[in-house]
Amino acid sequence: MVSGGYPGNFEKGYTIKNLDQAGDTIVFHAGTKMNGKDVVTNGGRVLAITSLEIPSKKPSKNHMSPPTTLTTTMPTTAKTSVKI
Repeated sequence: MVSGGYPGNFEKGYTIKNLDQAGDTIVFHAGTKMNGKDVVTNGGRVLAITSLEIPSKKPSKNHMSPPTTLTTTMPTTAKTSVKI
């Protein structure tokens, strides 16, 4: 996930929500920082989100549940949510 405006001019300090719901997904932080109890954007390249599923004969519970949506307070001109 990148901050709105990246790679050009972008603002910092937008709150990222629902990171605690990522489950088995690995969220790599690049351009983030803590602001009190909130994770906020602090760079252009903000998050890299990675998931790995080992194939099995029956679907895992992760495939049975709806995806989690990470949201931010970035302006609506940017992509402000990522389904994981």
